[in-house]
Amino acid sequence: MAAQVHSLAIMFADISGSTALYESLGDVVARRIVAGCLATLTEITLRNQGTVVKSIGDELLCIFPSARAAVEASAAMHEALDPDLTHNNKDPLSQPQLGVRIGINYGPTLMEDGDIFGDAVNLAARVVSLTKVHQTLCTGQTIESLGGQSSFDTRCLGRTTVKGKLEEIDIYEVIWKQEDLTSVMVSSLPSPSVRVRLLHLELGEKKLEIGQQRQCVTLGRGQNSDLVTAEPLASRTHARIESRHGKFIIQDQSTNGTFVRTEDGREVVLHREELLLQGSGLIGLGRVPGPDNPHTLRFQSDD
Repeated sequence: MAAQVHSLAIMFADISGSTALYESLGDVVARRIVAGCLATLTEITLRNQGTVVKSIGDELLCIFPSARAAVEASAAMHEALDPDLTHNNKDPLSQPQLGVRIGINYGPTLMEDGDIFGDAVNLAARVVSLTKVHQTLCTGQTIESLGGQSSFDTRCLGRTTVKGKLEEIDIYEVIWKQEDLTSVMVSSLPSPSVRVRLLHLELGEKKLEIGQQRQCVTLGRGQNSDLVTAEPLASRTHARIESRHGKFIIQDQSTNGTFVRTEDGREVVLHREELLLQGSGLIGLGRVPGPDNPHTLRFQSDD
């Protein structure tokens, strides 16, 4: 299908608290609870005219035809996971340890083969990196698109800089619980002094870090790539790795696929798909990575 551009509301919804859940309840029970929460968020998305583009770990990337639909869906998501509203519910999917952080941006979005691309998507990812649990933040252009149509109050938290933008952008909070109106100050935007996780990349003698000064690295045979490979099976623009609110995501954009081998021996093949990178491992562009192959990319997170 040919690429098409549509004006859409892009939402990143990230479940918060899953790490503690895995530690306290174990992998099997925690995974069932997280999967149930993702199913709930998916159902809310569909109920509000939205579409789930993909899930990455415990995060959903969704699109909506309007900013109003996205904002109303975000409020319903918070209500579904809010401990104050669900603590008397015996359903195991309503866990007080879990919440959701949501970032929304409205703008022109490139759609191709069931995925979305472009500056509007990248900006939505940056916005969600600023949020706290039980909070929805959105851009000024999202508020402009609302045009007063939302039943929820919003307020400007101030202007901030985001990676990839020369100018500061306005950040707004959606007030989905009225008691929150006086509880969060403008200073709630995260301080730049907070420790940032790093992902270390090594390709031959070239080394790069993602997560502090650099938010994204491109991989491929093209000379415009950040890490240029001589691998003959690699595409000119083969893949990208980016930091999204403390998580590192690799996205395949190639013809022959991207191969990831994790430290526990698991192998994943990506074809126009994304994968959460954790721990350490090897990445092959167009072929299975081998430790002795000079074209193999090595990654290591600092957690």
